Amino acid sequence: MPDDFPETPVTTWNYLVSLTLAGMALPMPDADGGITVDELPIAVKRRMYSGLMRVDHTAVKHRITLRWTLLSQALWAALDYIYNGYLVGSCALMLPNGDTYTVVLADNGLNHTRYTDPLESTFYSTSLVLEEV
Repeated sequence: MPDDFPETPVTTWNYLVSLTLAGMALPMPDADGGITVDELPIAVKRRMYSGLMRVDHTAVKHRITLRWTLLSQALWAALDYIYNGYLVGSCALMLPNGDTYTVVLADNGLNHTRYTDPLESTFYSTSLVLEEV
């Protein structure tokens, strides 16, 4: 056994990560910017008689964007199935860091660009947008 090899296995978060949507495992997004969680404040604004604008801040929801680069045809088909046929209501999204959100699929939330290599294999660069309920 090499000197730098630990005698007991070291568990890091890299070995425990998973990304699930409604209990279905999704492929891991890109390492750089593949998961983006944006805060969307929900507020009501009214113009008062005095001319001032009044804003009532009611909640903060999240918009989660997942991005993949060069997905295979099979993985693209799985995402397309989830977006177009499997999910009809809200569902749980569990991110690799353990954060869990109840989300719905955003309108026009599955976007892709299709690439074909010289050997005629098809790949997709894809983004999936989900909104917190």
